[in-house]
Amino acid sequence: MYTSRSAIEKAKEKIGNLNEEKSIFSTGNVLYLNRYADETFDLAMNMGCLHMINKNSDSLCHLQNVSRILKPGGYFLVDHCKSEWGKGFHTIEDYDQFK
Repeated sequence: MYTSRSAIEKAKEKIGNLNEEKSIFSTGNVLYLNRYADETFDLAMNMGCLHMINKNSDSLCHLQNVSRILKPGGYFLVDHCKSEWGKGFHTIEDYDQFK
């Protein structure tokens, strides 16, 4: 659910020869983040994903689990890919009204 294998493949292409061990990328369920133990990370980043979760209960689940995997005092960075970040997304039916 909510994973982009094509995005992972593009990222692997971009790092090219910079990192011969391309296993630094992983896919999984973005809602539950069940691959990760509590308080594992100092920083979590959500780049262009949160707005694609179209059910409020799923968004809340994701945010609770981000909080769970962050160490105390950790940071959560949320950003989007471009200035018209919602344009063309299936979860936004009327972009002109939404923006």
